[in-house]
Amino acid sequence: MTIEALDISVIRGRTRLLDGVSLSLRAGELTALIGPNGAGKSTLMACLAGGMTPDRGTVRLDGRTLAEFEPDELARRRAVLGQNTAAPGALILEELVALGRMPYRRSSLRRQNLSIVAGAMEQMSVTHLVGRACCTLSGGELQRGHLARTAAQIWKDDGGAGAGFLFLDEPTASLDPAFQWHVLREARKLADQGSGVLLILHDFNHAALTADRIVLLNRGSIVAAGPPDQVLTVELIAQVYGIEMVRITHPQTGCPTLLPAAPGPGQTKMRHRETSHA
Repeated sequence: MTIEALDISVIRGRTRLLDGVSLSLRAGELTALIGPNGAGKSTLMACLAGGMTPDRGTVRLDGRTLAEFEPDELARRRAVLGQNTAAPGALILEELVALGRMPYRRSSLRRQNLSIVAGAMEQMSVTHLVGRACCTLSGGELQRGHLARTAAQIWKDDGGAGAGFLFLDEPTASLDPAFQWHVLREARKLADQGSGVLLILHDFNHAALTADRIVLLNRGSIVAAGPPDQVLTVELIAQVYGIEMVRITHPQTGCPTLLPAAPGPGQTKMRHRETSHA
């Protein structure tokens, strides 16, 4: 399975949110989309997922334009986790996850759907939260519940994870480090099981450790795309973000790791300051 954006542009007023972008996503691959605020990352993801129609160019899924798919057919092939992960407080967690099975309401048996919901919850390590109202969950717990919902939406008919595409827009935002790594590990696992995964991330090192490929976007255009060691260079980061970084090699994984450069002579050091109160 592949999703292809072919020379797509999105224009709002006098602003080009995307300018002639072409990108291909493949099943079994995790792609990290990075870039400054306002670079066009969420717009590109929305176009690839079918939530927005580009003003120019086309998006194709396995050779067909997204407009050729019926809504339920498209929903069975791709799932989206946006930045707003709120949920009606009256829902309990398993009801939230079960929303992912709505595109199958005419074609799947209830028993099969319940089994898939249970499998997705187990995959995302939220089975201990069964029966909990969504309004009682922490941000990290709710985020994992939404990730289980998206996994259930593209779950294979034979009962296994890893089919279709997942689009995850800043899935680690506002999470503590433990929850961040859990979400990233599960996204990586879904790609290894055959799903195509597109993540929008702001942390360079998270992208390096989890992605097969990184796409660096700026001002609506792709600046670079390729393996982490080719995209995460100090030159490209300085060019796009205007910040000076030092690149080292992760001692365990061999992945590129970026750290802020130490201040030079005459520059002010950033220090933690303690304030005493009389």
